[in-house]
Amino acid sequence: MKKNLSIISVFIILTLTYFFVSYSETSENAKNAKKIKIGDKSTQVFQIMGKPKWEGIEKFDTVVSKHIFYEPPFGSSSGIDFYIDVKGDTVIKIINFDSDTLSIEDMKVIRSDKSKN
Repeated sequence: MKKNLSIISVFIILTLTYFFVSYSETSENAKNAKKIKIGDKSTQVFQIMGKPKWEGIEKFDTVVSKHIFYEPPFGSSSGIDFYIDVKGDTVIKIINFDSDTLSIEDMKVIRSDKSKN
């Protein structure tokens, strides 16, 4: 009986340790993601956010973009995603689990405003 209790105790301690370490990293991701803005360079994203959990290539309308995913805090309904225009190497879309998401139409307006300057 004591042996089983010891095994269960060790399992619970390891599980809690994993949860707190994981939560700390994902909370840092959430805090850092707020520093990234539309138009930032990909190097800024990597400097601020670090190594992503996943990377891929996607296409929106005629824009080919690199999709970069970071883990959100535990219990979040969505992740932390950045889309980077491959040609311009700039952030064109940000999906953050706790903020508004810019649509492709928003990005077109931003691009046309930048081209006027």
